[in-house]
Formats: sequence, structure tokens, C-alpha cells
Amino acid sequence: MKGAFEMKKIKIILLFAASLFVFSQMAFAGGTLYRGDKVGKGSLDIEHNLTVRGNSSVEGNQTVAGNQTITGTLTNSRTRTFDVPLAGLMINGTGPMGADGTTAPGLATTDGIPKVVYASSAEAASIGYTFMVPSDYSTGLLFRAMLSSSAATPASMSIGWELYVNKNAVAFDAASYSQTAVSPTTNITATNEYLTFTADATALSGITAGDSVTVWWWNADTRVSGTTEIGAVQGRYTSTM
Repeated sequence: MKGAFEMKKIKIILLFAASLFVFSQMAFAGGTLYRGDKVGKGSLDIEHNLTVRGNSSVEGNQTVAGNQTITGTLTNSRTRTFDVPLAGLMINGTGPMGADGTTAPGLATTDGIPKVVYASSAEAASIGYTFMVPSDYSTGLLFRAMLSSSAATPASMSIGWELYVNKNAVAFDAASYSQTAVSPTTNITATNEYLTFTADATALSGITAGDSVTVWWWNADTRVSGTTEIGAVQGRYTSTM
């Protein structure tokens, strides 16, 4: 009797193991539905399709070998940058910028680097640059400019700016998006300060990928003497990918 009982017990265990094997094969062949949180340690190798219904969070690097198709909107906080060449800046009403002393403002080398130099508050002409808004643009357009001066920096020193936005097959923008002037907060005679020019919500609402944006900056300093020097300009925006 005991031997027969043991044999029956072994058969039950074998049947249970076989059922688990068949279930696992069906699960991997037809897909497994997990309810609740599942934590896996190690590698996951999927030879067929993977469908995720709901949110998916990846912590760490993700490598995709092959094509990836996304239906819907992919959002993140990736920041893209582009440089604004100083030599590409145009003086409003004058034309291309020349050497300092031949145009106001003009290009000169100070502190060992090329700069746009406003000789004093008497020079206030705006300098502009036009660029096409990249196809991966989402929002958050701003500019950073490196500013310096030959004289002590009072609160009166500032850079004014505005934006024009032009769209395909639409009449040229006749009214600018006026922006708030930006001032340095430190003495920039021996050092420099990076000023941030952030487009306001009104301007951002009118900018989309593919538009043409013209930005103008000008010397809004009220000092009688002392240069206003722009050493570098960079644009930044939030990308969709």
C-alpha cells in the first residue's frame, strides 16, 4: 500500500510539473498578463513583439537595435542649443557689422576674444540675427549672452531685445514681441557675466517648429562712457526628442 501511495504521489508531482511547463510555454507563446507590480532582476530577452498598455518607465540607458515607431507624442525635457555667430549679426538700418570704429557697434578683440563692442551709451543701434526654428522644437526659447565692459557696471547698464516671428505663406510680421531688458548683477570690468534672455509666454505662444525668428538686441545703457561688450551668444530650446 505504501509503495502504491508513493507512486501515486510521484505521478501527481510529475503532472503538476508538466502543467507548469505547458503553462510557461503558452505564456511565452501567447503573452503573459501580469497584474500588479513585477520586479525582475537580470536580463530580459524578448524575441517577438512587446506591447505595453499604460505607462512605461526606464531608469538608466536604453538601447534600441532596429527601428522604433512611436504613435502619439513623445515628451521629455531635452535641451538643444545653437550658437549665434557674432559676425552674422546685422546692424539695424546699417547692414553687416564691420570693425569697431567703422561701424557702431563694431567687432573688436578685447580680453583676448572677439566681441561686439558698443563704445558708449551713444551707440545704441540694434543688432539682429534670423534663424529657422528647428523641426524638433517644442518650447522654451531663450538666449544666453556673455557680457563685459571697460568701466564699472552701474544698475543703468542693460541689454534690450525683441523678437519677430514669420511663418510660411503669411505676410511679414509687422509687430514685434517686445521683451524685458536684462541687466548684469555684478561688476563686469575684469570678469564677464552670462545674461539669460528668456522669451515670455506671449512670444512662445506664437512660435512653432519651422517658423523664422528674428531676434534683435541693443545697448540700453544710459552711461556717458564705458563700453558694452557681447562676447558670445547661444540659443536654447526644449526639444521633442
